[in-house]
Amino acid sequence: MRRFIVDVDFYKDAYSRDKTPWPSDEPEKVFQKFLDRLKHANYFSYGDVRFLDLGCGEGRHIKLLKEFFPHSKVFAFDIIREPLFKAQQKLKGKFGFFLCLANAFFIPFKDKSFDLVLDFGVFHHIRVRDTKVYKSEITRILKDGGFFLIGVFSEKYKHHEKEERKRNFIYHRRHYDRFFTEKSLKNEFSSFLPIEVVEDGKGLEWFIYGLFRKL
Repeated sequence: MRRFIVDVDFYKDAYSRDKTPWPSDEPEKVFQKFLDRLKHANYFSYGDVRFLDLGCGEGRHIKLLKEFFPHSKVFAFDIIREPLFKAQQKLKGKFGFFLCLANAFFIPFKDKSFDLVLDFGVFHHIRVRDTKVYKSEITRILKDGGFFLIGVFSEKYKHHEKEERKRNFIYHRRHYDRFFTEKSLKNEFSSFLPIEVVEDGKGLEWFIYGLFRKL
């Protein structure tokens, strides 16, 4: 059986601390704009709407999805238990949602299960050799015409001021990071229709955000 590389120890260590290196509560503003665009275009106005937050962390985008589409059923998973416990504590009693332990290479849902899949911060940690499996899983679980929201590191992103990279990836503090441009992200998901792909950020932290649709 093929083995996929996931830097689990790094994430366990990050969630054992008082504060993670990434936001735990505030959602990405560009995702808010993407969802607002879909809402105003009257997508997901029908009854049985299912969303998936892939690599949900402490649930900041579960909350965002439910705020925009209160009637939706939001499913979410992460690769370790620690952030799932925190998400449950933060959101319990406020929103209806479903959590599970899983990974992006074996997503435990049936084909064409979701109207929208959201990924912030998973794809840019996946080794190039494993991206084909990730993309096939996203394609499999999305309904025809479904939407895919993704956020990844921009090539302008730096971990520190003096960081220099000769390639579009780095192994940094026990985990792998990969960096993108708007063009390279579109190329990665060329089988999807790119609705909007933008770069946004400030200081050292820059990201590429994509809103795609499954054809």
